[in-house]
Amino acid sequence: YKRPLYIALALCFAACNSGKNDADHQLSVSGTIDGAAGKYLKIIDMTKPGFLPDSIQIGDSGRFAFNQKSSEPKDFVLYIEPENNIRVLPSPDENVIIAANYPNVVETYSVAGSPESERLAGLLRKHHQSNFVLDTLNQYYMAHQLDRKFEQIRADVRAKSDSVYR
Repeated sequence: YKRPLYIALALCFAACNSGKNDADHQLSVSGTIDGAAGKYLKIIDMTKPGFLPDSIQIGDSGRFAFNQKSSEPKDFVLYIEPENNIRVLPSPDENVIIAANYPNVVETYSVAGSPESERLAGLLRKHHQSNFVLDTLNQYYMAHQLDRKFEQIRADVRAKSDSVYR
């Protein structure tokens, strides 16, 4: 009676422990940021709140790379200047490749090798474009508030701002 139970428990324990651990999984992030040779790329691992940013120096040709052992997906914010950051979401065993131009990293970057990072890049790009359009429309609106044709201008601005959300 007890012997099959012990065997079953031992097999269950062995099966649970036979999976890969962090040492068996590695993710990598690499790429080129043209025009940023010699600068430091800061890396914040958002899955570890409270940790200070790590940094790596970008090579003479604008190339950088880092690896991390992890069995869980990561959420990295990468930046040279904090207001010009990009975000990648690599999963274990993925090799994320980034290409960008400095100083407009956020506007020029592309990412490959991680479906989640690629989708996030598209969403962030759309977000930045929408903010730019809305800011421009707001400036136009403010500059023409006292115009005699203000009601027509307001209708035009409203129509253009609504297009951002389509």
